[in-house]
Amino acid sequence: MDTRLLFQSYPPYRYSNPLNPHKFMDTIEVEREVFDALINRVDFLHKTVKALYDQLRDKKLSDWLTTKQTCDYLHISERKLRTMKERGKIGFSHLGRLSQFKGSDIAGLIVKERVSGQ
Repeated sequence: MDTRLLFQSYPPYRYSNPLNPHKFMDTIEVEREVFDALINRVDFLHKTVKALYDQLRDKKLSDWLTTKQTCDYLHISERKLRTMKERGKIGFSHLGRLSQFKGSDIAGLIVKERVSGQ
């Protein structure tokens, strides 16, 4: 018995790509085990993002996060966070030499990335 799944465009005839009318969409065959692993990974990522969002959503709007907490929530390095600050992609406040990030801003960033990632 063949365990591969066949993915076809719907409707099942070939249609042109709107970005390049001379290219056609292709069908892709994936083995069931690979497909199941992909679905499990997507499910894991969804649960992780939801848990992080729920964790941040439950914070009060006035809660401030340290650089380390912000990096942990966003799963990024401190260098990446510094770059985001320099480019104005993330708001922050200075308390002496330390940067603090508003929890509600970080939660909004997670939601924005979640929506744009779908």
